[in-house]
Amino acid sequence: MLNEVRSAPQSAQPSAAGRPGARLAWAVIAGLILERRRRCAAELELRQRLMQVVHLNRSAIAGALSASVAHELNQPLATIQNTAEAAILYLKAGPPNTTRIEHLLGNIIRDDNRAAKKIGAICADC
Repeated sequence: MLNEVRSAPQSAQPSAAGRPGARLAWAVIAGLILERRRRCAAELELRQRLMQVVHLNRSAIAGALSASVAHELNQPLATIQNTAEAAILYLKAGPPNTTRIEHLLGNIIRDDNRAAKKIGAICADC
C-alpha cells in the first residue's frame, strides 16, 4: 500500500506529443511521491523503535532500583533476625544474661530504626 503509485487518470496526463519531457516530469513526480511515502514509513518505524528503546530503558532502571531497594532493606532485616536469634539463645542458656539480652534488644531497636529511615528515604523520593 505504501509502495503503490497510483497513476493519474488518462485525462489528467498530458500526451507525450503535447509537451516534450512530459513523461519524464510525470515519472519524476511519481518517484518523489514514492520516496516521500518510503520516508514517512521509515520515520514511523524509527519512532516505534525509539519508543521500544525508551520502554526497555525504563524497565531496566526500574529493575536496578528494585534490586537496590531490596539490598538496602535486606541488610538491616537480616541483622534484626540474627540478633533476635542470639537473644533467644541467651534466654535459653542456664541463668539468662539479662545485661547481654538487653544489649541485643537495643541493637534490634537500632536496626529497626535504620530500616525505617531507609524506607522513609525511599518514600520521600517517590
